[in-house]
Amino acid sequence: MRYERPFRPWSYQVTQRRLELRTDGNFEFGETIYVAFLDVAAMQIRRTYDWLEVSESDNVAEIGHFADIPERHKSRFLTLSVGDGAHTGFVVCAAFEVRMERPIA
Repeated sequence: MRYERPFRPWSYQVTQRRLELRTDGNFEFGETIYVAFLDVAAMQIRRTYDWLEVSESDNVAEIGHFADIPERHKSRFLTLSVGDGAHTGFVVCAAFEVRMERPIA
């Protein structure tokens, strides 16, 4: 998935291992887009992205060494590339979801 809008990390809840990136909610673009990564095992992200693309990573082996997930649990995690073309990071998580909210007028 790809969104042609600026994104930034919005929150990370340590106890729930939940990472959320979001666009700035403003009237120029309409809705605010939230991308939430659930049960995060590892991540390497930037503080801002000019636009956001999330896809399956081609670099699973290298990221797997960084994440250090036991073999018996690896099948339940996704290894995702997160970036804007110029900057690429990753998130290893069990699931992710996207939601959109309209601005309050």
